[in-house]
Amino acid sequence: MNFSQVDFSIENRDDKEKPAIRFGLAAVKNVGKGAVDPIIAERNKNGIFKSIEDFCRRLDPQSSNRRVLESLIKAGALDCLGNRGALLNSLERLLSMAQTEVKLRSSGQSTMFDLFGQSSPIPLPSLELAERDVTDKEKLVWEKELMGVYLSEHPFARYAKHIDTENTILPSQINAELEGQSMVLVGMVDYVRELSTKDHRLFAPLRSLMM
Repeated sequence: MNFSQVDFSIENRDDKEKPAIRFGLAAVKNVGKGAVDPIIAERNKNGIFKSIEDFCRRLDPQSSNRRVLESLIKAGALDCLGNRGALLNSLERLLSMAQTEVKLRSSGQSTMFDLFGQSSPIPLPSLELAERDVTDKEKLVWEKELMGVYLSEHPFARYAKHIDTENTILPSQINAELEGQSMVLVGMVDYVRELSTKDHRLFAPLRSLMM
């Protein structure tokens, strides 16, 4: 997933020749238009963000607070700038860098960003990000929570290839004609709610996504 240079969205693209799935950043939970507009304006004015350090130095902490930055990282919007686990593990340092740049500018001092500039061949000092492993399951949970959809892949995809598609039917196709036949149900439970009967016995109705 990368920042789109065209419409500034999250982009899921495995092959440049294939169509991309784009998800607008303003629709990411905890982000919104108020946080995205200043980022777009900065990118349009000074070019694409070349690194996480570059992004933080050009970030406006007033519109992009800790919650916004954390959500962008978890949603995959900053995948092109660093590993999600490492970025999350270094979140406080990233915010501190952005706040330091703002203070220096407001005091009239030259910042590292101003000193070197976008066209300078001298690289900006880099942050040593604290590495952290993030599982595919964690990424999918974050995507579902923040965007309402699984963007990188569907958690059921790895199991779908083992299903006998020739003998597969949808739940809506189950009718009286199938009475007495043995069937195997394949699906994914996405919600569990515990209830109790009148005599205080627990039971859990399941809501599942059936194949």
